This record gives sequence, structure tokens and C-alpha cells, in this order.
Amino acid sequence: MKKIHLLFVVALLAGLSACEDPVPSDYLQQNGVEAILIVGEPIQEIRLMRSQDVKDTFSITAAFIKDADVKILTDSDTLQLLYRETEKGSEYWYPGKDTLYKVQPNTTYRLRIRLAGGGLITGTTTTPGQISYTRVIPDTLEYPKDTTNLTTDEKLRLSWTPLPGINEYILRVSALDTLEYGKYLNPPTEEKNRRIERFWEENAPKYDDITRWAYIPATNIPGSWNAFKWFGVQEVSVFAPDPNFTKWFKQIRFGGASPTYNALLGSVQGESAVGVFASASVTSDTTFVIKNQP
Repeated sequence: MKKIHLLFVVALLAGLSACEDPVPSDYLQQNGVEAILIVGEPIQEIRLMRSQDVKDTFSITAAFIKDADVKILTDSDTLQLLYRETEKGSEYWYPGKDTLYKVQPNTTYRLRIRLAGGGLITGTTTTPGQISYTRVIPDTLEYPKDTTNLTTDEKLRLSWTPLPGINEYILRVSALDTLEYGKYLNPPTEEKNRRIERFWEENAPKYDDITRWAYIPATNIPGSWNAFKWFGVQEVSVFAPDPNFTKWFKQIRFGGASPTYNALLGSVQGESAVGVFASASVTSDTTFVIKNQP
């Protein structure tokens, strides 16, 4: 999710800076928020960015808001977030008190951002319960040699625990290593990984993505070989999203080659504020897809 998170913010703010204003002097700066809480994980990668005037060259570094007062409140505590810069970019995070804090299930979190200029941005999310697999795919799979008839396969079937109030789940299949292949074999070899080529994907907008996403309106699905983009080590995850997450993700992931963001579907409020404050729980497992030919 990390790469998609940052791409969403960049696309959002670049789009805001390119809106067709009547005249350049009418430009109004907007503040973008991307805050996703994952149950059982630390509070991190909370990003605040500002749009830039269409007359200026867009700079991701200049867009980061570094001096905001960012808090996340629960019914029993106030979590003061800190700013830091990492190899993955700018973020606000919460280190915890005595130990690293983890996002709790079935908990309402309220976002409060006080900008240096005095503006206030707010949002609310209630985390889902913890989801878990009830059936996982084998830890090793042999990709079919006959690629002309890649139908569903019973050994790829997945199922997971249902959660009250959630009717749509999100499936994510990611290649964890697109370079190495042989080092995971027993005995290890020097063989490199390669992509699973399909003629209908050659010019697809998201061809270069290493991840496949799908919406699942059920808790039991037959798997498909088409879910895999690469051979080798794969992570198969299912997300149980809150409504804010669902509305955000449908826009940025399934909006076509050039997705647009509708601020009316956002989940943050405040003067000149756009973006998302959402949550989800996730369950994950790994498998290794053996090549159907060298």
C-alpha cells in the first residue's frame, strides 16, 4: 500500500494545481491529507501536503507540510504525532509511550490537524474488527504448463472470517521479489525471476505495477491464476475496509488510467482540506509460484 498511498497524494495535489481557474490570481491553496490506519500496525505514514499554484513547477518536497500539530484522539487517549523524514518520504507517526502503539480494532479514532496558520482539519474513522483467513492457498504452487485454459483452480480458493457491516473486501496479490527466484529453491540456484506475460496486459495502464487488486463481495472465492503477475514469492492479502477506505480506494485504484479525485467523497473536513482518513484490517499469507518453464 505504501507506494499507492504516496502516488495518491501526488496525483491529488498535482491535479489540484492544474485545475482550470478563471485567472491565475484566483488560485486558492488546498491542503491534502492521507491518513490510513491498519489494525494491528503502528500509526505511521500520515501525510500532509499542500497544492501548488499552476504557475509554479510542482515540487514534491515543497508540497510537504512539516510544521502541523497532528493528533489522533480516542475516547480514552490523545495521541500526539511527530514529524519525520525517511527514505520513503515525509510522514507523521506516533511512537507510543512505553512501547510502540498499535492500532486497535473496533475503535473510533478522531483526527485533529492544526495548521501553523491556524486552520483546523478533522476526520473520523471506526476501525473494523480483526479479519483472519479460514482457508489459505498452499505455500507452493506450480503454474500450469497449459496457459490456454487458465480457469479457476480449487487449490487457489480463499476464505476468511466475515465482519459485521462489511460487504466488500479487497484482495491484494503482490510479488515480493521480482528479481530473485532461484535463491528461494532448495537447493538454491542463480536463476532470476520473470514476469508472467499475457497478451491482453501488454498495454494495460497498470502494467508496471507488481500488485493485483480486486473487490470481493463475499468471504469465499475461487482463486484464479491470472491474479499473479510474476513467478516466485507472493503475498496474498485480504483487507476489510471501513467506508472511508472503500470510497477512497475505488477512486484511486479503479478510476482508469488517469483517476480523478472527487473531494465530495473525501473523509476529512476543514477549510481548504481534501483527502482521506480511513482504516482497515488485513490478513496475509505467502506462497511461492514455480515457473511453468525455465
